[in-house]
Amino acid sequence: MQLTSATTQTWPLAFVRGTLAAAAMGLLLTPAAVAQTWNERPFNPAINSRWLIVGQADSEDFREAVHHDQHISTRGELTFEDKLPGGFRIAYVMRDIAITGTAPGTEMMNAALGALKGITVRARTDASGLPVAVENLGEVRTAMHEVVERMVDNFKDKPKFPDLIREIMGRMVTADEAAAARAFTDALPALAAGQNTGLTPGEVRRKDDTVKSLLGGAPIKSVLTTRLVSWDNSAGTARIVRTRELDPDSIKAMTTAIAGKFAAAVGAPSSEKFMEIVKQISFTMDSETTIDVRDGMARALKAHSAMTARMMGHTFRKVETKTVTVTELQ
Repeated sequence: MQLTSATTQTWPLAFVRGTLAAAAMGLLLTPAAVAQTWNERPFNPAINSRWLIVGQADSEDFREAVHHDQHISTRGELTFEDKLPGGFRIAYVMRDIAITGTAPGTEMMNAALGALKGITVRARTDASGLPVAVENLGEVRTAMHEVVERMVDNFKDKPKFPDLIREIMGRMVTADEAAAARAFTDALPALAAGQNTGLTPGEVRRKDDTVKSLLGGAPIKSVLTTRLVSWDNSAGTARIVRTRELDPDSIKAMTTAIAGKFAAAVGAPSSEKFMEIVKQISFTMDSETTIDVRDGMARALKAHSAMTARMMGHTFRKVETKTVTVTELQ
């Protein structure tokens, strides 16, 4: 900056005035500055503590004049059994699960998933509470085999359909320890995303993420953004928001693969023409998850997702809202 004669004559006075103003502003902002402080509490639940995890997932889909809904209620119990060098040993039991609604397959899913009730999943977690390995994987796989066979039982009249169900569900049954730990512990992986985050006020964390397809092949690409949106350091509470934007081409590739397998399984006529129509579908999909944390542990979660598909002048839209609450049991 070039200094003019007027500037050189007045800058000392301006400096003094600015200094006094800054000092006064500092006094005024001291409470606000304190409020901006955030020291994240570590995830450190008491050993032998027990927690009730209640989930509710409500979805609706709209296809022109047709409307379907589905509601999934779950109630699980989580126990922290031991503190390990890199995390915790836990036991998770699905105490109850109920699926209702008008969506196709709802009755079948409700009957099949009943086999999961009462099965104790013993797992290890990392320091943030994310399940990383199932210790009684053989027992859990046996229960999942029963689920698959219950589902298959509903399609005895379609010879190829049972094989398709076994292929899709079989990937869960034969998952490795890490994948099984995420698949069989219900909401725990989602809750762990709000624990030991290391986030600071004002930080926006973005990363490229992928979601594996049940049918294998290329994973679904997405961009995940995580933010600390509010906090109270004295109360030890914080709210974290995670948004996920999925790549439309990845969704389309997965949908095309699934549609092709289902068309072949049910013996759909003119499958080539059907697949040409499927390839014309355009997708948009996004999701947002809010996690409320207290004293280092996620105590509530709310997730909202929406997907829209358009094809040949027709629109299909599906919205889903999921809530989870975590309460300590005495």
